[in-house]
Amino acid sequence: MIGCLTSLQPLASRRNVENFEKHARPDRLAFGDIRCGLDRFALHVDVVGVFDQKQRVEIIERNMEFAEDPRAFSGKFREQQDELKRKIINARELLQKVTVPNKILQVVAQAMIQLQVDGHRPDIVTTASAKALAAFNGRSEVLPQDVLAVAEMAQGHRTRRGGAEEPATSEEIKSAFTKAFGPEVST
Repeated sequence: MIGCLTSLQPLASRRNVENFEKHARPDRLAFGDIRCGLDRFALHVDVVGVFDQKQRVEIIERNMEFAEDPRAFSGKFREQQDELKRKIINARELLQKVTVPNKILQVVAQAMIQLQVDGHRPDIVTTASAKALAAFNGRSEVLPQDVLAVAEMAQGHRTRRGGAEEPATSEEIKSAFTKAFGPEVST
């Protein structure tokens, strides 16, 4: 969703992906090489399986329902999809008007320094993603909550100390931003 709103294309462009594929051949790829390539992606999410029986049953039922009649299935969610589409269109129009207070920029920079992430891409991606989220939520200014909401997606896969240290954990990211924002912002 955020990718639809921001202009992060240079960070995750087709050229970068092709470069990664060209140089990241499995026959000559060490773990560190993968992490360096992954650092080129703007955002990431962890996809995990569902371990609640009721939710798993719902997944199976929805899958079977879709397989039987994809159009009817899609129609059940048309209203929700139309609302989401409207929000994205409005966010795209608002994005250029969204401001990022200097305090937010200071916090992002401070948190990146504390996390010891490599380069400046993490700072830029975090800020651009927070800006996109503010626009998606219909606001013209980035709030601390926007930064906190996108921080892990923008930081959880970033190299640190030249690749010598594992990416920051969720707890480290949350702690760095909470500390940088100070006591007035709760997570």
